[in-house]
Amino acid sequence: MLISLINNIAFLIALVAAGQIIVSRFRNETLNRQAMLGLLFGGVALLGMANPVTFSSGVIFDGRSIVLSVAGVVGGGVAAVIAAGIAALYRYQLGGIGATVGIMVVLLSALLGVLARQWWLRRTHPPRLIDYLALGVVVQLMQLAAFTQVPNRTGYAFIEQAWWVLLLLYPLATMLLCMMFRNYEQQLIDKETLQSAQDAVAAEERASMERFHAYFDHSIVGLAITNLEKGWIEVNDALCTTLGYTRDELTRTTWTELTYPDDLAPDLAQFNRMLAGEINSYAMDKRFIHKDGHLVDARLAVSHVRKPNGSVDYVVAMVEDISEQRQIKQALETERTQLHALLSTIPDLIWLKDVDGTYLSCNSEFERFFGAAERDIIGKTD
Repeated sequence: MLISLINNIAFLIALVAAGQIIVSRFRNETLNRQAMLGLLFGGVALLGMANPVTFSSGVIFDGRSIVLSVAGVVGGGVAAVIAAGIAALYRYQLGGIGATVGIMVVLLSALLGVLARQWWLRRTHPPRLIDYLALGVVVQLMQLAAFTQVPNRTGYAFIEQAWWVLLLLYPLATMLLCMMFRNYEQQLIDKETLQSAQDAVAAEERASMERFHAYFDHSIVGLAITNLEKGWIEVNDALCTTLGYTRDELTRTTWTELTYPDDLAPDLAQFNRMLAGEINSYAMDKRFIHKDGHLVDARLAVSHVRKPNGSVDYVVAMVEDISEQRQIKQALETERTQLHALLSTIPDLIWLKDVDGTYLSCNSEFERFFGAAERDIIGKTD
């Protein structure tokens, strides 16, 4: 008897392990999962009946009522029908005076499991431990009632010896098996939910990165990501064009190497202040050294991105080539200087006013005539 009980316990443990594999493997294939679970539960019920506790000729005691009721709860109708069919056929083959009752126990155990599953699915909350325990009690009360129908009152002797096992241990075993399967399925659901959330986050990150690269790569202004050691990490085509280097060439150098020496100290001072947290960003005009050696006037705007712990992760820089604007400005200043020098040589009084009559400029003769310097005349009216 002890060996038979140990064997039945081992079958139940194997049932849980194999059942979890099936639930996981056929997670999204409902019919295949139910069929496989039906075969598994039916096979375990068969093994239990092949290693029973025999009370008298034709009257055997095993764990099929537990297995089949759990089959209905875990696998649903399809699994319960398959499992019950296997168990019923084997019990019929075993024969004996308890065969009819045994088959009835098989069918009713599976049916009670299916009915319990359907009832719990209609509720708004999942079944609790007490619900599984109640199912186990109902199934075993049914089994005790069924044994009263064994011919020649043979079943009463079984009831007198085994009622406490059926009403105390079997409901607990039913509850534990149901909880194990439910907890495992919940773990799978939680894992899938977490994976879906992670996939959504990853998809959003990819979309965000694609948007960033679309802006970064196609910007008409030079853009760069640099590290704290002042090396170029990523650069766009516009920056490569501005400085005359390829991406590979730039990423193998630092921006300090390409900065005109006279402009390096002010840039480093602001850069170090930003890393120290004194400022969040800075902007300045500076000169870079082009690959062919000429100077490139640039307007620089620098910011940074910090890690969750607050330390600086990387630096973002925008480099706008203002060489043409600077050349135009210098040309205008030169022309202005030349024009002023020309006007100063003319002995006549010459001045410029705007539409409101405000002085904008004058020559030296005008200064001498009015006894005031040009800077004191500009901005005044007559």
